[in-house]
Amino acid sequence: MKEEVASLRGREAFPTFYSRLDAAKEYHQKHPNLPVKHHPAVQEEAEPRLSFSGEEVWGKYLDLQALHMEFYSMPQTPKWDYQMYLEKFADFSAVPSGKKNAAWAR
Repeated sequence: MKEEVASLRGREAFPTFYSRLDAAKEYHQKHPNLPVKHHPAVQEEAEPRLSFSGEEVWGKYLDLQALHMEFYSMPQTPKWDYQMYLEKFADFSAVPSGKKNAAWAR
């Protein structure tokens, strides 16, 4: 796929495209009765396959329960309940300014 995309760039984009189109037309004229393979549509393949928990209401909310359990099971982290974890989770003022750099702003 990468090679095909690369060959369709630059000055040779249109000649390459039309030569491949002519080759495809010629092939199908020689073999008119070949069965057509139905591949999934590009749009279907481009759609993300995400699964949401019931609490996330199809992505409207964010369920951090699994992340809380991972955080809770770490040996050197405070043992906060879920409510406290949610309160502290987005408190970026607690991060020392020396730790914030250009990557932090992304």
